[in-house]
Amino acid sequence: ATATGILASIVSSVAIVVVNKYVVSVMGFRLMCTLTAGHMLFTHLSLATAQGLGLFEARRLPKKGIVRLGALTALSITTFNLSLMFNTVGFYQMSKLAVAPVSVAIESAFFGRRYGVNVVMALFVLCVGLAVSSVTDLELSARGLFFSVVAVLSTVYQQMAINSLQREHGCTSTQLLAQAALPSFLMVSVLGIPTDLALTGGTVVGFAWSVPVLKWIAISSLCAVAVNLSAFFVIGVTSPVTFQVTGHLKTILVLFFGFTVLGDPISERNILGIAIALVGMILYTRANMASKGNDGTAGGVSGKEAAEEAAGGAGGVAGATLGGLEAQQGGEAGDARV
Repeated sequence: ATATGILASIVSSVAIVVVNKYVVSVMGFRLMCTLTAGHMLFTHLSLATAQGLGLFEARRLPKKGIVRLGALTALSITTFNLSLMFNTVGFYQMSKLAVAPVSVAIESAFFGRRYGVNVVMALFVLCVGLAVSSVTDLELSARGLFFSVVAVLSTVYQQMAINSLQREHGCTSTQLLAQAALPSFLMVSVLGIPTDLALTGGTVVGFAWSVPVLKWIAISSLCAVAVNLSAFFVIGVTSPVTFQVTGHLKTILVLFFGFTVLGDPISERNILGIAIALVGMILYTRANMASKGNDGTAGGVSGKEAAEEAAGGAGGVAGATLGGLEAQQGGEAGDARV
């Protein structure tokens, strides 16, 4: 089941990158925070319908945790957009790559988790490979650095919260997402729509709507439901770090898709970076399996994980999960600074 969930997460994430790239580049819809809010609303309506049909049992979760979940979701999505606005694309990419090592550092320092040397080295190799392949410049501003730091920290705590809430309350990924989607929609709307206005100068009111645009946004929303469900599942049954590594595999696949299908230019540096990243993926998988085999945990999670995650957990959901943030922004960073 875990392998199936990871595969579903990868496939759905790659799909939403391709679809959103089309929405931005061809359809001209560049209001990405607004699109993310729409994804969350569509996810809420879909799960409410499924729940009404008796496809899954509702689970009541503490309002405080769910509200904090939505707040961190909105903060993550908005600040990553602002990071891209005030930094170069290269530094924005580095900010996304920083989420996994920052997760390791925070969990090790504050929540008693232990990551083996092999896991840390594998993450280092993976991040180096992706940086070589996708980062071309590192110029930044003080304001851009601030937004990047906030974006990385809020994303880390969001993903920890998904894991924590599922384990602490014994709920499934579907039950958690059903509770979290609506509050996240409301909070992303409050923060995201003004952010879109600042970044693009436009709103949904002034956009030239058409049937093809609505069709592709509907397809994007369907992909987002799959992204959300599979991401919640992967984080719940593994760990935030493993989810980040899965996301990096998706990045590699998206780069490969761009080179082979879309005809994006490819250089020796791109090839070298992808090769290094793949080596890092293999090393992480082997190290994680060895760790799990030795102590029954994944990625070095300690036996006290439930209590520790609860202590640091009440947080939020990764913007990359609820709204497909990485799928929306990372894939289109070169096409639209949104």
